[in-house]
Amino acid sequence: MNFLHVFKSVNVSVTSLVLLAIVANVAVAGHWDEENNPSAIEQYTGQKLIYKLQQLPTSGRLENKPWPDTYWPTRNNGIAWDWSGEGSPAGKFDKAKGDGSGIAIKEWFRTRGIFARTAPDWAGICHGWAPAALNFEEPGTCDYNGVHFYSGDIKALLDLMQGNYNPLENCQVGGRSGTGVSERRVVNADEDNVINDINPGAFHLIIANSIGRYQQGFVMDKDGGGEVWNQPTEGFKVLKMVPKSVDRSLAAAGTVKEYEVETDVIYTDEEGPSKEPVVEKKGEADKEFRKHWSLKYILETDAQDNIIGGRWLQADHPDFIWFSKRAEFPEPFGKTLKAIYQKSLQNK
Repeated sequence: MNFLHVFKSVNVSVTSLVLLAIVANVAVAGHWDEENNPSAIEQYTGQKLIYKLQQLPTSGRLENKPWPDTYWPTRNNGIAWDWSGEGSPAGKFDKAKGDGSGIAIKEWFRTRGIFARTAPDWAGICHGWAPAALNFEEPGTCDYNGVHFYSGDIKALLDLMQGNYNPLENCQVGGRSGTGVSERRVVNADEDNVINDINPGAFHLIIANSIGRYQQGFVMDKDGGGEVWNQPTEGFKVLKMVPKSVDRSLAAAGTVKEYEVETDVIYTDEEGPSKEPVVEKKGEADKEFRKHWSLKYILETDAQDNIIGGRWLQADHPDFIWFSKRAEFPEPFGKTLKAIYQKSLQNK
């Protein structure tokens, strides 16, 4: 359901591989490398991270919950899809703007080009929807220049703008593997980044700090295999944290303590485009698009109780996570989409 998006920060290389079967529930070495270093988030957001395990919150939930949306599949013409029967989001925008921007034509070529002919069914613009859902309040509906925009239409435009037109850099932690755990091969424990995608120690640090302390969500590629499924990550709760003896054959250098951890991660799932806003009102119970994912892993700490690494205890775990700053209505969307969006919020 998500677009095969290659970020500028991704640079995964695998060297000198030999055949070694890796099965689910087998953990491997726990230090993190430069690609998994959570300090990248500090530099990107300016938010100081706490590394001491016992000082970190054990739960957190975004007050401003992300909104669900379709990933606007490439096979369905992206946002040139007339989902409502009243005109596509791209076509409506072109009509409302009236300056020949040609978003609909650009979408047609983007989704009908050489790649699109053989695009997998999961390819789309989830790399736009997920960060847009975190950066923008859910739009309402409005009329603009004689054109009626549903909430789903405005979401589609925000998704495309955020994913394909945002000039600002993203920040990613963890590398895209492109294969499932059972298919991966390593020479020794030092190449654990090839097997483990984002290091669970880095993942725990980031989710506890970003959501637990700063109320900042992030995007998570939930698929550890060849597909990319970007999901807005909105909450977590540590269900179990039990001290265990250190496994010296697997632990990161400098590990003094290990903890077996189970964490419930909450993310927003996809849902078909809607005419009206769908995010829960304050005090309302979670809807079906709020999903829970139980993750099990080992955390490793040093003599000062700082998290220095970790190991996954399950094959089904995140591939990588990333942060994206809000796109401030760059062209060709510009002031027209900004006006449509702001008017829709006033109508909620």
